[in-house]
Amino acid sequence: MVRALILKSNTSTSMVGTIGGYMNFDPEQIEALYQYAKFQFKCGNNSKVVDYLYQYQSLCTNAERCLSVYWGKLAAKILMQNWDIALKELKRLKDIIVSKNITSSLNQV
Repeated sequence: MVRALILKSNTSTSMVGTIGGYMNFDPEQIEALYQYAKFQFKCGNNSKVVDYLYQYQSLCTNAERCLSVYWGKLAAKILMQNWDIALKELKRLKDIIVSKNITSSLNQV
């Protein structure tokens, strides 16, 4: 049922609203998932970190926090020595940073 709700949602905001209404999630619980992923990272449970951050990322509505999630996933993949996926994460992060810089430059003009 939850999977069907996720597939119907096309943005993180609508997903949070849809799942939140169905499963009674609130923003504090979603934030707790991020904090728990950070805790797992500090404990060295990097495979769990990637899973939790992936789940958090699908519910994230804060752009800065989403960028932090990409950094966390990259760090966990590097620590797991999963080089191929770490390289993909690095390229994805680079694309986000470049597009963010382009947007900032356009705003300055």
